[in-house]
Amino acid sequence: MEMIFLYGNALISSIFIIFLLQSKNHIHFIGLILAFFNLTFFSIIPILQVKLDKFLFLNTQLDSSYIENAALYCFCSGLCVFFSYVLALEQRESVDNIVADDKKAVLSSIIVVIGLLIFIYITIKGSYLTLLIRGADKGIFSVINNQSLALIFQNLFRPLTLFLLFYHLSQEASTRKLFLYGGVALLFNSPIGTSRYYAFCVLSSFLIFYLLYYKKIAFRNFNIVYFLFLLFGTFSSSFFGIFRAWDNYLEGNYKQNNFIEYVFQGNFDAFENFALSIKMIDKIGYFYGETFLTALLFFVPRSFWVDKMEGSGAVLFENILYGGYFAGTNSNIANPLVSEFFINFGFFGIIMGSIALGILSARLDNNMKNFASKGNIFMILSWGFIGSHWLLILRGDFLSAYAYVSGAICAYLVFRYRFVIK
Repeated sequence: MEMIFLYGNALISSIFIIFLLQSKNHIHFIGLILAFFNLTFFSIIPILQVKLDKFLFLNTQLDSSYIENAALYCFCSGLCVFFSYVLALEQRESVDNIVADDKKAVLSSIIVVIGLLIFIYITIKGSYLTLLIRGADKGIFSVINNQSLALIFQNLFRPLTLFLLFYHLSQEASTRKLFLYGGVALLFNSPIGTSRYYAFCVLSSFLIFYLLYYKKIAFRNFNIVYFLFLLFGTFSSSFFGIFRAWDNYLEGNYKQNNFIEYVFQGNFDAFENFALSIKMIDKIGYFYGETFLTALLFFVPRSFWVDKMEGSGAVLFENILYGGYFAGTNSNIANPLVSEFFINFGFFGIIMGSIALGILSARLDNNMKNFASKGNIFMILSWGFIGSHWLLILRGDFLSAYAYVSGAICAYLVFRYRFVIK
C-alpha cells in the first residue's frame, strides 16, 4: 500500500508544480519550495528507497506498517497543502507601501566596525580563511570558543551584514559605499563559507531580486527559472563539500560521494525520519505542542528552564537511533515539519498544520507579488532571503530551523525600523 500513497503523492505534487509554473499572474517562489520538497523528499526519494532497499535505518528499526503510515500521512499532507494554497492564493492582500526614510544613523558604521574587529580577531587566530572557505575542522566554533557568542555571530550578526547591503541597495548608495558594504556582506556570507542551506538562501534572494527588479521578467517566466534553480541547487549541493572541506581535499583526505551515494545518505532522510518518528510516538507518546513551544522560546537558557526539551531530531536520536548509524558521531538529525505536526497532535495535527502551512505560504507569495509590482528593493531582497528558509523549515527539525530563521527576522527588523509606511 505504501507505493500507492507514494505514487499518489508524486501525482499531487506534480499537478501542484504544473499549476504553479503555468500561472501568469502570481509569484510562487514559496509555493514552489513546498511542492518541490513534497515531490522530492516525500515522493521520488522514498519510492527509490523502497524499490532499491536503500534506507539507512528502516531495515532494522521498523516494520512495513510504519512506512505505510508515513506514506499515507504524506499523501494527506500534500493534498491539504495543495488545496489550501490554491484557495488562499485567490484572496487579495493589502500590503503597505514601505519606503526608506532619510534618517542618518550610525548603525551601518557600527556593523562595519564590529565586522572588521571580528575579522582581525579571527586573523590573529590564524583562521581568517574560515570566513570565505570553511574548512572541515575549522568552523567558526573552533575560533570563537564561547558557544553563545559563536551562535550570536552565526545566527544574528551574519545576516545583519547581509541586510546592511540590502538596505543600501534600496537607498541607491554610491558605488564606493556599495563596494564597502558588499565586501563586508561577502566576507561573512560567502556561499562556499557557510552551510548549504544558508548559501541557498543568500543565492535565492539575489536571484529573486535580479529577476524581478532588474530583468522585470514576467511572473510565469520567473516561476520557471526559480523551479530550475531549486532543481539544480538541491541536487548539486554535494559539490559544495569540496570547497567547504578544502584543506582535507588538498591533503587527499576528502572523499567526494557520487550522486547515487549522495541521494541515499542523510541529506534526503525526511521520509525515513518521519516513519521513525511514528514509531517513537508509539514508544513515548505525543508531545502536545511542546516542541513548538520550545522553539518559540528557544532564547530562554536551560539554567532557567531546567526541563527544556531538545529538538525533535535529538529526541528521535536518543529514543530510536542511538547505538545505530549515528552512534558515537552526533545527534544532529533532521525531522520534517509534517513529522512535527504528527508527534505533537497526531493525524489531526497533520491535517490542520498542513492547511495552515498552505495558507501562510500563499499569503507570503501574495506579498512578494505586491512588493515586486511596486519595485520595493529592500522588501524584495528581505522577503526573498527570509522566505527561502522555507526549505530548512520543511526539512527540520523545527527547533533548529526556527532558531536560524529568527536570527534572520531580527536582522530584518533592525533595518525595518528605518522605513516608514505610506
